[in-house]
Amino acid sequence: MDIAHIPGATRTIGEGQGYLGLPLRDEPVHCTVNGPATPSMVTAWLPTPDEVAALMAGAAVHVRILGTAHPPIMLGVGPAGEGESAHPAPALPAEAYTRLLLEKAVCALEYFADAVFNDNGDMTVTGVPFDPEKHILAYQVRRRILAALPTQPGES
Repeated sequence: MDIAHIPGATRTIGEGQGYLGLPLRDEPVHCTVNGPATPSMVTAWLPTPDEVAALMAGAAVHVRILGTAHPPIMLGVGPAGEGESAHPAPALPAEAYTRLLLEKAVCALEYFADAVFNDNGDMTVTGVPFDPEKHILAYQVRRRILAALPTQPGES
């Protein structure tokens, strides 16, 4: 995940400790345990294209807290377009970005989809120790993604 600038940031933490710096917004929340106006800090994160592909494929979000005591946290998704990367990578046009994500999803599904043999609509899973339903689903998703990809110049 890339650190994003959250709108309304009130401060940046961590720079003095040698970290990149984490913009955050201080805002009180109503907490059923700690009461009204409980202090909280909100940060924004943008997934990389690889992470978006992994999330679309069903990967979980992992949270790592440094230290040995875990503070209470809340995870959520902010509004689309809310944050800008604090350390941006070169931007891709929307169609190129979408194509990149779909191609990565196709590659991620290829191993599973190749274990499915489609003979006149009857699907058979061969030589795999995994759940056949998962392989059939991967095969179907891969076919749909490939069908949705626009043909690039020079491709047949």
